[in-house]
Amino acid sequence: MSPARLAPVLGLLAATAQTDGSAGWTGYAPVAELRPTVHGRFLVHLEGADNPTDCRSRDWFYRDHSGLGADQIFRLLLAAAVHGKAVRVYATGVCDLEGRSAISAAALSP
Repeated sequence: MSPARLAPVLGLLAATAQTDGSAGWTGYAPVAELRPTVHGRFLVHLEGADNPTDCRSRDWFYRDHSGLGADQIFRLLLAAAVHGKAVRVYATGVCDLEGRSAISAAALSP
């Protein structure tokens, strides 16, 4: 594909998600809510998680079910919610249109 034809495609992809360049692990926090959606993703609310990104929502995160490791992340978050354990998530620096941070990993509190 020629560079002239590729530019509009790249512009469209960039417009679908905001990126702020910052990424990293949140602080540990309990899972206040874990919500699967009909849109192929799940949402997780970690109240007071100290989000390192500049996304508008400081304590809501999302993950698409289609990505590698999504099932394991969901099961870990569900187990943490059921057992009252604190978790931290790795926020990628990508924000969705609602201002939630994308995540790519999760870890239980030691």
